[in-house]
Parts: sequence; structure tokens; C-alpha cells
Amino acid sequence: MVVNNDIPVLQRCSAWTCARVGGNRVDLGSLPTFKKFMTALTIVIPTTLFLITRVALDPSTSMTSSSEQDQLRIHDHTRSYHNCGIICQLFDYSQPMWKLPDPAVKLCKPSSSLVFVKTHKTGSTTLTKIVNRYGLARNLSFLIYSKDPLRGHFRQAAPTKPSDILPPIGVEPGDFDHYSNYDMAAVHIRLFPNLKFFTRFMNPKTRYITVLRNPVDQWESAFVFFICHTRMKLKGLDVEQSITTFLKKPSYYWKKFPGQCKLFSKNGMSFDLLSKNSLHNLDNKSVESAVAFLDEKLDLVLISDYMDESLILLKHLMCWDFEDILYVSANRRSSRTKMNESQKAKIRQWNPIDTILYEHFNRTLWKKIAAIGPRFWKDLDYFRQLKQDFFTMCGFEVNATKGFKIQTTARNSSIACRSVLQPDFKEIIRRQNVSQSKSPLSQNKISRTW
Repeated sequence: MVVNNDIPVLQRCSAWTCARVGGNRVDLGSLPTFKKFMTALTIVIPTTLFLITRVALDPSTSMTSSSEQDQLRIHDHTRSYHNCGIICQLFDYSQPMWKLPDPAVKLCKPSSSLVFVKTHKTGSTTLTKIVNRYGLARNLSFLIYSKDPLRGHFRQAAPTKPSDILPPIGVEPGDFDHYSNYDMAAVHIRLFPNLKFFTRFMNPKTRYITVLRNPVDQWESAFVFFICHTRMKLKGLDVEQSITTFLKKPSYYWKKFPGQCKLFSKNGMSFDLLSKNSLHNLDNKSVESAVAFLDEKLDLVLISDYMDESLILLKHLMCWDFEDILYVSANRRSSRTKMNESQKAKIRQWNPIDTILYEHFNRTLWKKIAAIGPRFWKDLDYFRQLKQDFFTMCGFEVNATKGFKIQTTARNSSIACRSVLQPDFKEIIRRQNVSQSKSPLSQNKISRTW
């Protein structure tokens, strides 16, 4: 099968029905009977001999039962081939498909319960695509705000009416007693003020993650995105000049104008995660308390400046496969505002809480990496090579568009390439947005509050 620009898409076939014919991987079921028989012999006989030899040489090595294989995956630097996913279908790996489990490697069960608290201008959209793609592929239920049909964001506060969230898959609208045990959420919502909301609706085993970014880059991105140079009456100046002007009297401009620009032009990441007090300079005791709170509530804080490293930690936390964390960066700009070291220092000084949080969780990231040991670097090398191969296969092209955003397109129109590039969030909403029932039961329950 050949798609756009003659990029091959390999046929789907299991490890035992795939063969190499003329340099291509094909399904034996499509071959004539004689050729099928002869080709199968070239696979079965060497494989059988390999298995017999392996077991004979290492009596402690044994194949897991089929039920165990359904529940557990081998979590090492080579992916578990007994549960082959998208990437295994697209690429011909050098590792043998019959790789046996290593008894020394810990077995773990993939987790499907996750809350990703989005922070503004930190690369969070890239991570949202990963989470949404994982849940969509496995038919999981997302905690979604029904009033935002495009993204499902709650923004700052959780809704006060049950009708403002979509029911889980399989639950009728209005059956609020069964609005529970949601699997996933990847939305903009403030963490600290809405913890009870998550506790009420998410699976009890849910893990919580978020992402931080270098506070200088995050502040510059938010300042530009929320058009602060215009809303703070810095008209007539370009972005670079407006930042210079703002940094001369930041308190004056910041206090003068309300709205989103104010919320996210001082300690914006802290505002997403903590209380409103995080907008101001906190004393040392309060900062320590804020850090301790996030350390306790969050299972992982990713650092967008080290996205690949952070995603390997996410893979370990959730026991996911490498293809689950493949990504294409989203919402990137083609250019950044040029700032000197003096300006960067002023930005860090203006955003003290964000700076402290970033430095703390950046150190935490590398401590987690060190705790994994050499295996982490094997995972990272493998993932980067896999990502490069996947990008080549999909024919991804990066182009600047109007508004200085970078747009990525794929010459390969396969499902795998499209799902990584632009997972269909509309489909997630469609599955849970079943037709509103007109029954008296639904009408009676719709006015009920939590």
C-alpha cells in the first residue's frame, strides 16, 4: 500500500505472520499456498531452535502465561513486543520479536488514570496531545467542561452544576450518581482551588502531573500571547521595546490593568498551581509551604526545557510504551523576543515564586533521572532514535505560518502519523456528549447541585 508521495505504510500483521519479501514486510496470509508454506518454514524453524536453546541455557528464563502477558509488560529499555503497538506496525526493528522476559526486570501494569494540570505557555498543548491520544485509543473517559466544546477547559474554577461536565462513557446525561471514576483530564484548571473537584470525580488511583518552563521564556511567551503591550497601554512600541519599557516600572503597569494579562504576567505558573497569593511576593515560609504542597500532590512535574527526558520519566511513572509518548511540538512560534542578561535577571526577580518552583522541580527532575541510573539513558537514546525514524516515516514538514506560529504537516496520511500530529479531541467529546435525554428523570436531576 502506498500513500501520499510514495511513502510506504506497512501492512498490519502479527509477529508470527509477518515475513520479509523483496525488502518489504508482508502478511503471509496474502501469499500463494506454496510460497506461504516455504516462507513460514524460514521463520518457524529458526525461531523454535532459538527458543529451545535459550531455555536450555538458562533454566530460570521462562515465558509468562497468556493471562500474565495481558496484564503486565516488561518495562525495560526495549519495548515489550508481545503487546505490539503503532510503531511496531510501522518499523522493522532489529530486536527479535521473540524477546523473552528478563526475570531481573520488574514487571508493571500500565496505568490509565491521569490528571494533567495544564499551565499557560509551557508547552502544555504538546503534552495534552499525548494524554488525549492515549485515552482516545483506549476508549477512556475524560473529565471535560461541556461549555467548552473545542478544548474542554475549566480555566480557573470548577463548575458548580453537574450538567456542566460531560458524563463518562456509557453513562446517561443526568445520571449524576454515576458521574465518577473518570480516567483522564488534560485541561486548564487551577490545581489548589479545585482539588476537591478532582477527588470527587476522578478514579481514586489517579496520578497528577504538570509542566513548568524556564520562567524567563514562559513570561516572555505569556506577555506576547496575551498582548500585554497593548492592554497595558504600551501602544506604538514593538514587543521588544514594550518589554524594555515594562521592566523599567513593572509594578506600575501590572497594577494598573486587570484581566488575563495581569494574571499571567507575574508568577503565572504559580497562579495555575497555587492560591491567588502566589501572584505576590510570598515570604520564605510561604514559599516552602507551596513547594511542599506541590511535592505532595504531584506525582511528576515535567520540565518543557527537557521534554524528552521528562517524557521518559512519564513513561516510567505510567508504565507506558515508547510509542505512547511520541510527540510533535505544538503552538511554537517561529521567533522569540531578544533579551539581554540584564532583562532576564529582572524577569526572574519579577517572578520570584515561578523562579523558585522551576529551580526546585528542575532539581527534582534530575534526581529522579539519577535514581533510575544507566537504564534511563538507554531509554532516552532509544526514544530519540525511534522519534527520528517515525518523523522520517511520516514525512513531517515544519513551516512558519501567519501570526509567526510554526505549523507541522505530514506527507504520510496514515492513522499513526495523523494521531501524533493532531489527535481528534472532537472525537473524545463526541463519545461522551451523547444526546440529552428528555425523560422526566433527566429533567428532575438536571437542577440538582453537588
